[in-house]
Amino acid sequence: MQEMARQQYLEAMGIQTYMPKWVLPSAPLPLQCDLASLTIEQVDSAPALNASSATLTANQSCTADSVSAPEAVGDLLQSMLASAKVAESAKAPSKIANLSLLAKQQQSEKLEAFAVNLWQFTGLIVVADRQVQKALPVNVLLKNILIALGRSIADAQKPEVIKWPLEGLSAAQSGPADTYLKSILLARRFAGQATSLLCFGDMSSRNLLNQDTPLYAQTQVGLSDTEAMPAICLPSLEALIETPEMKASVWAAISHLRLS
Repeated sequence: MQEMARQQYLEAMGIQTYMPKWVLPSAPLPLQCDLASLTIEQVDSAPALNASSATLTANQSCTADSVSAPEAVGDLLQSMLASAKVAESAKAPSKIANLSLLAKQQQSEKLEAFAVNLWQFTGLIVVADRQVQKALPVNVLLKNILIALGRSIADAQKPEVIKWPLEGLSAAQSGPADTYLKSILLARRFAGQATSLLCFGDMSSRNLLNQDTPLYAQTQVGLSDTEAMPAICLPSLEALIETPEMKASVWAAISHLRLS
């Protein structure tokens, strides 16, 4: 490509290049081509950039004193770049729409996903929202609650983490979250032993209890068509640590479960 045409091309694309401030020894003199006879309409009718370059080469009439080439080449390149931008902008909306739809689907799946902690004790199952990002001592608080209820605290430090959807599966493949959690409760409950459920947190209560269950209310979780488990809707363990005055209401709701 002619040097002047190359410089105009790079300048139109916004690319800065290094130009020496002095002429190197034995360097050839730069030549400027007279492209005044080449019009933009002729270039636009060419099928591709390579054909335009061939036309430029075929019509070159190089002289050292010609000064009209920069303007003609600049207009030519500006027209080519404008056409490319128009073609690219025509494709952009569909790409953005597709990316937007994919982002919405991923965001929707992320909002639906959750994880809860599950502890099992004598006649008692505890399900609590998992909020590890707060790094609060929920195990210590749960131990105090269990001691007050007369339960063993041996397994309070290692809860079972229940995640939904299942790892490697989408929400649709994992099935409804409430059905998944209820099947776990049905499997964890000891046969022939009266067992109650404590739901600490909005996520646990929303996926196990009725949507309109008020806080501290006693209700039941239908595990199957014939079996149900008594349950109590409670605030999260993190909320009890952050707002200690709520502990009195929690104790009033669960105190009847205390072993004598």
